[in-house]
Amino acid sequence: MTLVTIAESVGAENILGAFLAGMVMKLLRPREETEDKLTSIGYGFFIPIFFIMTGANMNLRAMFKDPASLALIPVLLVGFFAAKALLLPLLLTRFRKHNALAGTLLTSTTITLVIPALSVGKSLGIISSTQSAAFTLAAVITCIVSPILFNTFYVAEKDDIKKTRVHIIGANLMTVPIVQQLSKGLYDVQLYTDDPVKFKTYNSEAPVTLLSDVTAPTLQAAEVFDADIIVLAHFDEDKNFAVAELALAAKVPRIIARFDAKNATDARYDELAAQGVEVYNTFETNIAMLRSLIETPSTLKILQDTTAGIFEIVVNNRRFAGLEVKNLPYVNDITISQIFRGDHFIAPHGDTQLHLGDHIIFSGDKAQIGQMRAEFEKVN
Repeated sequence: MTLVTIAESVGAENILGAFLAGMVMKLLRPREETEDKLTSIGYGFFIPIFFIMTGANMNLRAMFKDPASLALIPVLLVGFFAAKALLLPLLLTRFRKHNALAGTLLTSTTITLVIPALSVGKSLGIISSTQSAAFTLAAVITCIVSPILFNTFYVAEKDDIKKTRVHIIGANLMTVPIVQQLSKGLYDVQLYTDDPVKFKTYNSEAPVTLLSDVTAPTLQAAEVFDADIIVLAHFDEDKNFAVAELALAAKVPRIIARFDAKNATDARYDELAAQGVEVYNTFETNIAMLRSLIETPSTLKILQDTTAGIFEIVVNNRRFAGLEVKNLPYVNDITISQIFRGDHFIAPHGDTQLHLGDHIIFSGDKAQIGQMRAEFEKVN
């Protein structure tokens, strides 16, 4: 309000003050809730009034009586579409021809910048009211025609679903069932062992690769570190620790390591955890599960239920960035308990906006998790 008043008082167009106010708000980086409230006020009150007044001030009768102004409309339409034609080569690098053309046509919609510019132009005497009406009408036509053309040319493309590569070192009664279950979903799972007896026992049950040892040259030759997640489930914790250090050096995105018999005087486990290794202990896990079963009896039922479960997905798809929780697909079929962002948890509510990289922890139907993970975790 202050910037609009200052702009008006010094003889400038008040819309310039509004633009400055928007720039200041963006630079101040207000809280998400504050920005939502300001956006609601703007789009719910001020902006509709501005466009209504713009339409009311258009002199269409005078424009239709002016051949020169009428002739401007097709010229302006060509100009609006031609201005976005440079996007076509860029979109062709990612999409097929018809979809690249559809995207270019859709970006040709324009009105929000045209109308303020026309207000300034009329105030400065650069254009007449009939010319301004021609500009406005041409902009409105792009907003009507461009989406229709987009729907005409657009053909849905098959999503590129990239499976998460999981490499597990250590074949045993715990890891083999995990490999069998994960392989049915959006995971590419490979099991490794350096024990010939276990290889002979489990190679018919799961995809197992026999390693001569777990030294760096052998692991690198077998491309063990070429994975999104490495799980170190060997019973020999010294081997788990050594491979964890190698995986850290290879910059594997996620490393999960089993350490059941921690030595209280040995700080190496804490050192691994400090570097991002996710350390688990089967004994502590069983204690936590039993405690949860006592305190919240439904926990075990949710985990063991054939249809329900607790899941975590990562928001990698830019389509969902900035979307509020209440507007998410599947929101009526799942219960979101936490959102992990950066290094802290967020208690979600309907107006909470998602950010890229958010980890959504929720309970829901196991039948839907595959499709949800395909949509949310697709890098787009």
